[in-house]
Amino acid sequence: MEKENIFAALRSLGVTEVYLSYTGYGDEGMLDSPDFTPKESVVPWNVSEALRDFMYTTLCDHYAGWEINEGSNGEIFITLSNDEVNIKIINNMAITTYETDHIIVTGK
Repeated sequence: MEKENIFAALRSLGVTEVYLSYTGYGDEGMLDSPDFTPKESVVPWNVSEALRDFMYTTLCDHYAGWEINEGSNGEIFITLSNDEVNIKIINNMAITTYETDHIIVTGK
């Protein structure tokens, strides 16, 4: 399902906001099930899954490697109006650094 169709379907169901969280670790990434506003919105499974697939690809496009090693975690906020879609991604990336130091001691 194309992104335009996903957002058109959500609008037709009266959805105005979507929230997703995600985590990446050990070469795997996972997006949690989306929360829709208004809460009483009934979104078909295929639309919800298409949205998750689209956001997974979007994360990979903008935060390559978010699912690798310590990975990243974050939140996605989507706001839908009649003519615009705003997507805000808050990405928390785990960074591990190593410092190497050495000494050579010589003498008699």
